[in-house]
Formats: sequence, C-alpha cells, structure tokens
Amino acid sequence: MNSSVPEGIYAFPNPLSDFLSSSSWTTFIIPTLILYIALCQTLRFRREHAFRKKMGYPDRASLARMTSVEAQAIIKFMATWEIPLSHFLSLEFGLFKTYAVESIARLLLATRNLTDPERSPRR
Repeated sequence: MNSSVPEGIYAFPNPLSDFLSSSSWTTFIIPTLILYIALCQTLRFRREHAFRKKMGYPDRASLARMTSVEAQAIIKFMATWEIPLSHFLSLEFGLFKTYAVESIARLLLATRNLTDPERSPRR
C-alpha cells in the first residue's frame, strides 16, 4: 500500500498519472501533433480553392473581374461550410437586437412583416 496514504484508506491507482509520468506518452503525443499539423496544412483551404477554381477565379488577379453576385455566392458558401454556427448565431443576435426594440416590434406587428409567411423570409 502507498505509504503517503493513512492506514485503512485504500489508494486507487491513477492510470492517467502513470501514463503521464512515463516517458512513453511523448512517443505518442509528438507524432500525433506532427500529423495534426500536416493534416491542417493539407485540408485548411482545400474547399475554398476548389470552389474558387470552379467559379473561374484561380488566383488573386482574376478576382478583379468578379461581380457582386459571384462574391455573394462565395461568401454564402464560406459561411455555410466554414463557420456555420458563428454565422447562425450572429444572424440570431442581429435579429434579436433589431426586433427587440419596442417601436420596431410594434411596427413589424402592425405591418405583419414577421407573421406573414410570404414576407417573413425576406426579413
């Protein structure tokens, strides 16, 4: 029994501390970290570059001829695939901040802009 534990109290083995105190964890962590960095470098901008190439903008110089409709399509694509949660939460917060104002809420209720299924998707 462990000498630092008082008599009559059983000390449970701690596999995590045993693993961390051994030198074998470095042989696991270091290759895993290197593999993770390599994977991030490989996959980081793959989807964006493929989409830009598909739209006909493979380099920075070709971006000068982009229309605003095409730029909006790229922004929508990036927001959908790269940061969907942040994009969704920012839209929710923007709606809450705008429509929580009492005068705006009364106006929207009176004009039925948020309750009408035809007009509410545009809001």
